[in-house]
Amino acid sequence: MGNVEKTLKFLDSDEKKIVSVLIENNGEIFQSTLSNKTKLDSVKLHRRLLSLESKDVIHKAKTGMTNTINLSKDLLELFIK
Repeated sequence: MGNVEKTLKFLDSDEKKIVSVLIENNGEIFQSTLSNKTKLDSVKLHRRLLSLESKDVIHKAKTGMTNTINLSKDLLELFIK
């Protein structure tokens, strides 16, 4: 995980936590599951996801009553082999 931390040093600690959980889950996770795994409340998580989306780190897709969060294609290729 050291290379991940070095590569993502431009992110704040919550954003790093989100990206790390995404990497552990092969680049895709439901927002509700992400909230449980990161221990971030829904408002804080929503704001961090908006920030990550604006940086093209993630993409959100509406899935029923929740969102599916996907790591961007470039980062997916970099971290998930």
